[in-house]
Amino acid sequence: MNIKKLLKLTDIESGKLWTVRIVAQGDKYGRKMCLTHDENYTIVEFYDAAYNFVKSPDNEILGQFVARYDADSLLSNKYSPPIGNGQGLNLDGGVPDWTINGKAMIEVSDFLIRYLDELSEPSK
Repeated sequence: MNIKKLLKLTDIESGKLWTVRIVAQGDKYGRKMCLTHDENYTIVEFYDAAYNFVKSPDNEILGQFVARYDADSLLSNKYSPPIGNGQGLNLDGGVPDWTINGKAMIEVSDFLIRYLDELSEPSK
């Protein structure tokens, strides 16, 4: 199964470029991709694509790492409104540019939901 795990995104409200990366169980992540995600939940990573600091395990430039979240937390409204409701997400309070606006977060939400839906479909 080859499900898309990388989204290149332009926040049309700010003009900022982002890379959104899904980290599934068994995937490499972290500094120099030296950690293996061994839990049974999906992680979502956000990279500032204006930089070329981090490369994926497939050697694709991701950008500068900004934040990492549990996908279910982003999509639920357990702690805050879910990301697909049109509200933005401040990824780092210390860096004003590291906020993704509402329309772009809807795109991130759609990307995550497609991934999780495809993951849960039985193999054909």
